[in-house]
Order: sequence, then C-alpha cells, then structure tokens
Amino acid sequence: MSIKQVVLKIPAVYWKVLYFVVAIIVCWIEAQGRSDFTIYKMASRDLVNGICPYSHSYIDGYYYYYSLFFAYLIYPFTLLSEFSSTFIWLMINAVLLYFIIIEIYNFLYLNQFDKEKRFLIIGLIILFSMRTIRENFHSAQVTILMLFLMLYSLKYLLQEKYLLSGLFLSLAINIKLLALPLMAYYLYRGLWKVVFWGCVFLVLLYFFPLIIMDKNFYGLCMHEWWALVNPSNDKHLIDVEERSFHSITTLITTLFMKNPPDIYALPIRRYIVDLSVEHVKWIIQLVRILLISSVILVIRQLPFQKFKNQYELFFEFSYVLALIPLIFPHQQHYAFLLQMPAIGILIYHWINGKIPKWMRAFLIAIFLCFNLKILLGVWNEYYDHFKILTYGGLLVIGLLIKQSFDLMEKV
Repeated sequence: MSIKQVVLKIPAVYWKVLYFVVAIIVCWIEAQGRSDFTIYKMASRDLVNGICPYSHSYIDGYYYYYSLFFAYLIYPFTLLSEFSSTFIWLMINAVLLYFIIIEIYNFLYLNQFDKEKRFLIIGLIILFSMRTIRENFHSAQVTILMLFLMLYSLKYLLQEKYLLSGLFLSLAINIKLLALPLMAYYLYRGLWKVVFWGCVFLVLLYFFPLIIMDKNFYGLCMHEWWALVNPSNDKHLIDVEERSFHSITTLITTLFMKNPPDIYALPIRRYIVDLSVEHVKWIIQLVRILLISSVILVIRQLPFQKFKNQYELFFEFSYVLALIPLIFPHQQHYAFLLQMPAIGILIYHWINGKIPKWMRAFLIAIFLCFNLKILLGVWNEYYDHFKILTYGGLLVIGLLIKQSFDLMEKV
C-alpha cells in the first residue's frame, strides 16, 4: 500500500485531532514572551484606568490602533498572567482558523469531489498560507478573528440571516477599519438589509463605550484615535517606518524614492527613478484608485444587480478581501492571511485543470513570495527590502482577474 493510500484512509476525525494537537503545541510555544496581544492588554488596562490608549506608544514605539469596544472586550484577559492570557487568545484563534478552513471548504463546494482531491486542495491552501498563519500566531494578532467575522458575515448573508451578517461585519469594522471595503462591496451589490444592520450595529458599537466612559474622556479618545488612523497623514503614504511593512504604499515608496525615510534599508538599489515626495504620493493614490476600481473587472455588472449564485459572490468577496492588505497602509506579513480565500479559489481552479500551464508558474511564484521567509529564512532582510510579499499579493489579484474573465460564466 502506497503512502498516498495510507493517508487517504485516515478518518477525518483523526485529522481534526491532529490539527488541535499541533495547535496546542504551537500556541504553547508562541505564548512565551511578549506579542501584539500584550499591547492590546496594556491599552485595555489604560482605558479602564482612565488613560487614553491612543495618546502614547507602548512596547518599542508601537501604538494601539483598534477600537475602544475591543479594548473593553479583552479586559478580562488582563486579569490573567501574561502566558495564560496569550495562550487562551491563541487557542481561540486556532479554533477560529479551523472554522475559516471549513467555510472555505464549503464555499468551494469541495464535497462534490473525491477524498483525494479534497485533501489536496485543502492541503495546498494551508501550505500556501503557512507563513501568514505562522505570523498571526507569532504576533498574536487579530487578522484571524477579522477573517472569521467577514467569512461568517458572507455565510449568514447567503442563509438570509441579514441581522447576523450585519452584526459580524460591524464587529470586524469596529475592531479594525480594514473591513470597510466589504461594506462598500455589499452596498454596490445592493444588499440593503445587510448594509442597514451593519450600519446600525456599527453605530451601537462605536457609542457603546459611552455607557462606561465620561463624555469628555470619550471625545478625547476618539479624537486621538482619528489622529492615528487618519488616511491623509503623510506617514500613511510614505509608509516605510518598518522593514516588515508590505502594501502598495510601501512598495511604491521604495520604487520611486532613492532615499525614503527607511532606517532599515539595505545598501542595495531598489528604486526605478527618484521622484519628489509629492509625486510619490500622487502615484500611490492613483494606484490605489486603480486597484479599487479593478473590482469592476471582476463583478462586470452595474451597481445593485443581484448576484447569480453563491460561487460568484464568494469569488467577488475573496477579491475584495485580497485587495485589503494591498490598499491599506502599515500592513505587516500577517495581514496577507486575508488573501487565503483568494488563494483557495486559485488552487481550486488549478487542481481542476482550469488554469493553463503557463499560469502555474505564477502560482509557484506566489507560493515563494509568501513563504520564502520560512523556506530560506537566512535572507529575510532581502525579502523585506524588495517587498516580495507585496508582489505575491499583486500576482494573486492579477490571476483572479484573469480567472474571472475565463471562468466566471462557466461556473
């Protein structure tokens, strides 16, 4: 009996047990020491003690960017030890990641395939995403939670549970503004009930802290929060404060400025031409507009038109999610986990022979751009210097557009 036959005969329940055993081990290891979750807890303590969490930085100059509601929500974690609280938070993320994989499985209709093909598709999705998954656990970030909330918003939308769909979307937006493009997509699609409930819950979540906080203190906190996240700030455009930043704002800055304010830059040329700061800002905004407008190439319908089927909606949804880490500033490696559904679609088409041979080279390039840090970590500083993760994200977008033209009418 071959190894493949042995693997395929293993009952599904054993794979689930293996997943959670591995998750416990990983969470135990990653719960040692400080992480981004440490910053969240410090901000939560400050807020409860009447100190604005947005007015000062925390560990190594990092700021708290998330909502007041989220800071209150995680306050119980501050009552536990550093290790215990982080371990529980990571285990919650492991459970949410499990449900994310299940939902991608369902949205791709993998039940229609034999066990070998199902196993191969899910295995490749996890393999392609292993670096972004690892970075989320290493940093104890919120991206897994965000992806879970957005996927379940789509799930409840398709089940016509519009109140729940709006609630999950509003939670995602409230925690982190990265989810706003999904609300814009729902609006374009004319999904009025979800948009209505999303707006209602969003208002409630933003004003909920007023039940606990003094009005003046709340106003101060919101003012300081906006000062941090205001997209017109120069630091959100010339976005090279850290070597590990990846997005269009960072990539374009490194390509069109000879000496950007990047103290971590290697003494290796990466710019194409040296332009002024103002010209670079204009290019960044233009490329952002082009990327956002590219959604129309995938939808190819006028606003407020009803979607044809579940797969079409999931395809468009995945494209919108894949754009998020590219168009928003200050994006770290872990944010590209949001491209996991899009990568799942590409792998689905690859395994089903719907991607031409010449495009498979681009899939390999995507895998390498996403995972070289794990495969050949000795050159990490070079990968970050040349922003190869951003190129991988752009390739995902390009292949999805190509697939939308080739296949959407046939699915």
